[in-house]
Amino acid sequence: MSVVIVGGAGFVGQHCARLVRNPIIYDLANGDDARDIDKLTAVMRDAAMVWHLASNADIAAGAKDPTIDFENGTRVTQAVCEATRRSGAQGLIYFSGSGVYGERHGLPCREHAGPFMPNSPYGASKLAGEGLVAAYAQMYRIPAIILRPANIVGPGQTHGVGLDFIRRLKENPEHLYVRGNGWQTKSYVHVQDVLGAVLAISQTARMAVTVVNVAADDALTVREIATMAAATLGVNPEFHYEESDRGWAGDVPVVTLSCEYLRRTGWEPRYTSREAMQLALSSFV
Repeated sequence: MSVVIVGGAGFVGQHCARLVRNPIIYDLANGDDARDIDKLTAVMRDAAMVWHLASNADIAAGAKDPTIDFENGTRVTQAVCEATRRSGAQGLIYFSGSGVYGERHGLPCREHAGPFMPNSPYGASKLAGEGLVAAYAQMYRIPAIILRPANIVGPGQTHGVGLDFIRRLKENPEHLYVRGNGWQTKSYVHVQDVLGAVLAISQTARMAVTVVNVAADDALTVREIATMAAATLGVNPEFHYEESDRGWAGDVPVVTLSCEYLRRTGWEPRYTSREAMQLALSSFV
């Protein structure tokens, strides 16, 4: 099965590329512009599947400059959808995210429990992308899967709270300054569990558009991650927290995802949030 992975040179994209035989990697790192519909169409010609992972992953940067998420998120997704239609590719998998849910005040997020009110340009871009994927899938009969993973961690990460703590503790093992009060609570999912979810849902999806959360059962606070990072490096810093309940404007303090739908496929996460984070932290040292 020929698979085009748009964004295949990124953290998750590289892991996805190992799942399939001879994947076609289309990525900015290779000089490819994911907004170039003509070039995308030529690359996708006769592809069995298109996996779309190309979008801005830096939420904080998007908060400072909202055009980043539009240009490198919404606009890219429109181009991918249109190229998929023109090329005749047989299916599309879109990596969205939990940012589409916005504030749910600690309640577990379920795939079809709206309204969806993202509170960041990143979340809005992901939600707009989902709308485009759903519209193209239904109008042009392109089977589509939309994944909403929790915070993905694992070897090869380029950003994220755990990696950030490790880097800063290496520079200054005596003090760690943390954005927010540290009680921000979120689920973390190991990249290998995400790949397992892709395989599971791909084999069982029967609808024109399938939307599915991907997460571990538990969650971690930022304070717990800070302590884990320090222990990984064998240091004992003084932790400094802010009064705000979030790290930056657009951050959602508490995010938990319900994975009941995914579990019906037989999928189970191999790692808890804590285990996934610890594996990731160890790989950063």
